[in-house]
Amino acid sequence: MQQTKNIPFIPGPMDEERRRFLENTMTSLTMDVITLLMDAIDVLKNAGTLELEDDPIACEEAFEQIAFYVDNIDTANDFHKIGGFCIFRPCLNSCHSCLRWRAADILAELTQNNPYCQDRVLEADLLPDLLSLVDTDPNDNVRVKSLYALSCLIRENDNSLNEFGHKDGYSVLLRAMQSQVEKLQIKSAFLLTFICNHKECIKDELYKMGYVEQLIGLVSEGQPPGLEHLLSALLALVTNHPPSVEVCRQPQLQLRAVLRNLLRQNEGQDDRQEENEYTSMLMRLIFSGESDERDRTVCIPTQ
Repeated sequence: MQQTKNIPFIPGPMDEERRRFLENTMTSLTMDVITLLMDAIDVLKNAGTLELEDDPIACEEAFEQIAFYVDNIDTANDFHKIGGFCIFRPCLNSCHSCLRWRAADILAELTQNNPYCQDRVLEADLLPDLLSLVDTDPNDNVRVKSLYALSCLIRENDNSLNEFGHKDGYSVLLRAMQSQVEKLQIKSAFLLTFICNHKECIKDELYKMGYVEQLIGLVSEGQPPGLEHLLSALLALVTNHPPSVEVCRQPQLQLRAVLRNLLRQNEGQDDRQEENEYTSMLMRLIFSGESDERDRTVCIPTQ
């Protein structure tokens, strides 16, 4: 009896009838999803005609229907192939903020780790719309979701990243980091860190734009939780880039004093561990071997 129990189960070949049944079932399910997506697209095609006093609930429900399915990469690609991208420009420019942020959120879902949809969004010329929303939209959630969509669009896609640069995306990114919207500052700093770590050739352009000085200013004024991400972005920017390191050493920027004060503030605080690590790494990278005589600046008061 024990010997029988130990014999592994090996499934036999699938008979033809069962194989056809499963194929038909999968085809039926796929067609049902496509039909649902096309119905949602039909609703959203007219989103651009909605006035402020109109109720956008039907459009919101259509977006929820789309969101339920397009996290699957094949369905995301099918969504484009059935004409789904026609909804984005009217929705991104809608007078209803709930439609603007939902459109950006769907774009993020479609393009995340999906080269096909990344290229299709680029062809549809939607990148400038997203940049404009990040930069000027009056609704904070729209700005955050649009930056998320941009991040998904340009990560691991050189064509999108190049277009981002050509459309003055780095100026928009800097202004997002300077924003008082905490989520926007954190996400923009995180995106900058990613770009610098994966495309070091970008650092020359950022250096010429004055990014180093601007980041130092933001770090000097920063508060948790955004400060950790600003320090990470500054570290990514100056690593393996001597011209940026030299800027950091300029006495008038008082970066050494800022970093020292942060180290004192964070001493023994477990919840500031990563912030402390970035600060220590910046000190070693920029000021290791530097004479204290070079940085005769007034100590910045502890916040």
